[in-house]
Amino acid sequence: MPPPDAPGWVRGAVGFLLDHCPPEVREYAVVTRHPVVLATVAARYATGQQSSAVALLRDARADLGDLVDPPTIAAVLEACEREVRRTRQLVRQVELVAAALQGRRFAPEL
Repeated sequence: MPPPDAPGWVRGAVGFLLDHCPPEVREYAVVTRHPVVLATVAARYATGQQSSAVALLRDARADLGDLVDPPTIAAVLEACEREVRRTRQLVRQVELVAAALQGRRFAPEL
């Protein structure tokens, strides 16, 4: 994503945020018309995804232990760990976009 002051940045940020919301969010003009509102909605969805991934990782063995074989449990746990990492990164990305939409600027780290 280009820097926040680049031409078209807000449009790109809105696209990024919409890509990380359920499709139904596009139906709410008040959300899509106001990028800061959209960022708040996207943050809630991203946080919810992360919470669900953590809960599944925590409970998968107990929930599925009698239903599938051990190699499947191991594969599920591995997938859950990847999803926890992905959603953690997504939450951070959405937070940074939201902060930039609110006018916060960050200096590049060396």
